[in-house]
Amino acid sequence: MSLKASMDTRRRIGSALVFLLSVFIGSSVHAATISAPSDFIITQGQTGAVPISVTDAGSGIVGVDVTLQFDSSVIEVFGSGSSAIQQSGFATDGWIMEQNVVSVSGTTKELRISAASSGSALPAAGTSALFTVTFQAAPATGPASAPLLLSLADLNESAVSITSGSVKLVGDSG
Repeated sequence: MSLKASMDTRRRIGSALVFLLSVFIGSSVHAATISAPSDFIITQGQTGAVPISVTDAGSGIVGVDVTLQFDSSVIEVFGSGSSAIQQSGFATDGWIMEQNVVSVSGTTKELRISAASSGSALPAAGTSALFTVTFQAAPATGPASAPLLLSLADLNESAVSITSGSVKLVGDSG
């Protein structure tokens, strides 16, 4: 066997191994995405319930962790406990949920949410709202916006894709 034929054979074997590994590894990784909406509108000085959604969660998902960063000079988490995070009527309805807001830097704060179920799993396919987060908009003097940066998202302790969003404040028309 020539040196060139030997190198070609090694490349083919290597390519086949990479393909097989990607098939086996890919089947155990969630193709899910957790997302926040873009340009969610809240009237200045008012509250708005911002949905956090999951797409194609996969089967058997009974744990969700989400970390959401926001600018507290534009919006602030409104209320505490079940008044800040609404689960009723959403995919995590009946799940145990804990949340905590911490200061990160300057006006940036982080909302950390963990939810778990001992029974019902998330819908495996499609898009489902996990819960809503109620934010109070600042009484700004003009239009403003703030990113909703998803800095961590996982399902059953496995990282998933993230689509961050934003909140847009509009003037009070009343």
